[in-house]
Amino acid sequence: MPKNLIQDVIPKDNPRSIKRIPLPPRRKTLSIDYSEPVQLPTTEDDMPVKKSRLWLWLIALVSVAVLAFISSYLFTGATVVVTPVEEALVIKSDFVAKRTGNSGELTYGLMTLSKEMSRSIPATKEEFVEEKAEGTIVIYNNFGTAVQRLVKNTRFETPEGLVYRILNSVDVPGKKTVDGKTIPGSIEAVVSAEAPGEKYNINLTDFTIPGFKGDPRYNGFYARSKNKMMGGFSGNKKIVDEKEVEQAREVMQKELKEKLIRDAEAQVPDGYVLFSNGFTAVFEAMPEKNTPNTVDITEKATFHFALFNTAGLTEEISKKLNKTGGAKIPNIKTLIFSLKNPNDASLIENGTLQFRLDGTVRFVRTFDEVQLKGELVNKARKNAEEVFLAYPGIKKAEIKIRPFWKMSFPSDPDDIRVVVVSEAQ
Repeated sequence: MPKNLIQDVIPKDNPRSIKRIPLPPRRKTLSIDYSEPVQLPTTEDDMPVKKSRLWLWLIALVSVAVLAFISSYLFTGATVVVTPVEEALVIKSDFVAKRTGNSGELTYGLMTLSKEMSRSIPATKEEFVEEKAEGTIVIYNNFGTAVQRLVKNTRFETPEGLVYRILNSVDVPGKKTVDGKTIPGSIEAVVSAEAPGEKYNINLTDFTIPGFKGDPRYNGFYARSKNKMMGGFSGNKKIVDEKEVEQAREVMQKELKEKLIRDAEAQVPDGYVLFSNGFTAVFEAMPEKNTPNTVDITEKATFHFALFNTAGLTEEISKKLNKTGGAKIPNIKTLIFSLKNPNDASLIENGTLQFRLDGTVRFVRTFDEVQLKGELVNKARKNAEEVFLAYPGIKKAEIKIRPFWKMSFPSDPDDIRVVVVSEAQ
């Protein structure tokens, strides 16, 4: 038990006297020795480790933020999604196009394709037949500059004495001089052997005109084979029913037409349009070939297709519809194309083409994308509408600028992308 402590007190009324007053006993207090480290309760993970992980997370978050900030500038740009003005218009109009036209006239190009197809028809009959060989020759006029007319059945003779006659009258052009060189006039003609028989089936050769013997023209006029003389025959021959042949040729013509149209469409160059029925066709029955039990028939088709420059034809359609300003017609190939004279096989070749277009036109206005980009450079987003209002071909536009906090378009027009969408899509 500790002794009571005593405190000296000096009375105020007598400062010289001192009283001693005992103090109350002290309470027990906790004694701590601060010379030793205090051990506090801990978990298995040490506190310094927790602090280091916190710093790692903080650094990672800052890095991601910095990377996002830098990326936003690396991928800066703007996208303008434009919806053009579009109309659905009906067209029922006639057109005229030329192979060689002046400025402002509609022109067309020509694509010519040929293909052959054969079928074997069972030969069920036999009869004695006589057939004359036929072929094509090129007649030359190296005699004078005047045109020489050769009438139908004019004879042409080979060095071996075989005679062939032209099936139609021809006018052989006169010779001419080009760059100091004399060029004979020439023309092609179909000839038929003077008599039936296989001996008239010959390879390429030269011909003279027996009727000019004793005349100065004899040495100035001559001919050369363009192809072999074929089809000559005399004797018993396996034959087929003509109705079967006719039906087979009709089937081949239909298949040839489909194949040639597909081939033509696959060869259309960019910027041009070819209509599936924009052609004239020539079908030719080639000489038949006999085997002991069949007859091989061959059909040859030659198609002339008209090719139109898409921009040029669009401009002509716009005129018919009384529309001005730039436009495009995405569905131009779906319009119904019809020739004025579809049965005239030479129509596409003679330099002038008359046709009609019917259907519904998707008339989509166009605008100058390069000019639009130039006017949007450095433009504030809030002022972009005044730019679009100056383009009558634009119905509406949506703006997307990166990074999202930028309020103006990039300074480089190459960083501005224009995407055109259609309401019909």
